[in-house]
Amino acid sequence: MAMQVEHLEFETGVLGAPVARLISGNGGNSSKPNAWLISCRVPSEDANRIQRHKADGFREIESLVTFRRPITAIPGRATPQLAIEADFEACLEIGKTSFQFDRFHSDPGVPNALADKLKQTWVENSLKGRADAVFVTRDGDRATGFNLCRIDGREVTIDLIAVANDMKGRGLGKQLIEQALNHYAGKADYIRAGTQTNNAVSNRLYLGTGFSEFSQQKTLHWINPANGPATGLTIGTAIFSRMDSNRLPGKALTDIAGRPMLGRVIDQLRKCDPLIIATSSRALDAPIVNFAKNEGVAIFRGSDTDVLGRAADCARHFGLDALVRISGDSPFIDAALIEQMVEEHRSIVPDITTNVFPRTLPPGMSVEVISTSVLHRLLGMTNDLDDHEHVTKYIYGNPEKFHIHPVTFNKESYDKIHLAVDTQHDLDRAIWIAENTTEVSLGRVTELARKWDKRQDT
Repeated sequence: MAMQVEHLEFETGVLGAPVARLISGNGGNSSKPNAWLISCRVPSEDANRIQRHKADGFREIESLVTFRRPITAIPGRATPQLAIEADFEACLEIGKTSFQFDRFHSDPGVPNALADKLKQTWVENSLKGRADAVFVTRDGDRATGFNLCRIDGREVTIDLIAVANDMKGRGLGKQLIEQALNHYAGKADYIRAGTQTNNAVSNRLYLGTGFSEFSQQKTLHWINPANGPATGLTIGTAIFSRMDSNRLPGKALTDIAGRPMLGRVIDQLRKCDPLIIATSSRALDAPIVNFAKNEGVAIFRGSDTDVLGRAADCARHFGLDALVRISGDSPFIDAALIEQMVEEHRSIVPDITTNVFPRTLPPGMSVEVISTSVLHRLLGMTNDLDDHEHVTKYIYGNPEKFHIHPVTFNKESYDKIHLAVDTQHDLDRAIWIAENTTEVSLGRVTELARKWDKRQDT
């Protein structure tokens, strides 16, 4: 059956490329209309239909849950405060950083800057009249949260609800919902809200304010990059480094033939733009920060144990659509390898492009290009401390949940080669290699590593 779609004018106008919603039909890629992005929503229990769409090139983007409850007034609680024009600027500022789980932010094929723009425009239009009512919480004269609502007949929909970052955890979300309940009591019978199943905070909010799960749907996207907006993906490279190491304390700045190890990694990646040192906020790692400043490299500091959170926050802070993750103990990392993998990621737009799963290159040549949307999705998918310490552990342990693009090489060519610096033995090898070559490439460094290993065996 030929595919029939509804073209979405708002999304197309904001994103600068044709966006459509699937109405009916199936077919191969050749039968799809001239669009950049086509979306569809399918009941979660309809596994056969979901699989048909996947076979047709659609990718599962989100699991959407709809909550619903009767509207009843809550006497003495949360008198409705409707937004006034003086609140608009603060509400727009809140909207800039509040939405990371929606389908556009969750799709690695949609640049984050465009996903942000879409939500910001949605908030702005709602403030200017699209919403039936906009409820706010205030701290003095400052708006600290908003709830955008629309009414259709006897049912109200919460379009977007958000709280300022510095005011979270104070019960403002609950107040915003109670405002809506009191405002619409007697005017409508039910209120509904949709969120993603991996958005734990929103799920707790609705369940804690009397909502019940009403339905679940899967959102799927099909993207044709050839019809996409002119802007490309913004991809930055982050070197993850820390001073402490059980086997080699202080290794980040240990000397390798006259140059600190972190300096050698930076030298290899100078052409990466932006290039970032991602370290912890501990005083222990201050020497890394000082070194990065002297090298003219951008710095991001975050949790020492939640490295996943550090990676996600770093990518968001620098406005990246994807983050190249490099370990600071890789003094011979090959810049050409990173360039190749970044280009493949741009072309395919998977969740992750990796040469670690499966591993065919030696430790010290590990490269992962991870979509920012996936980093944030991971935060809601696992609370396991080990998963948060090892950024991609959950992905490789659950490959069926992710679009993984592996970059592989002839494993036998690099068998038993180790180029990362984890121990004194590794450091001795690295010093010898650095003293015997100025050419830092995968082939040359591998050749020297074999020679050094043979010298140790004799």
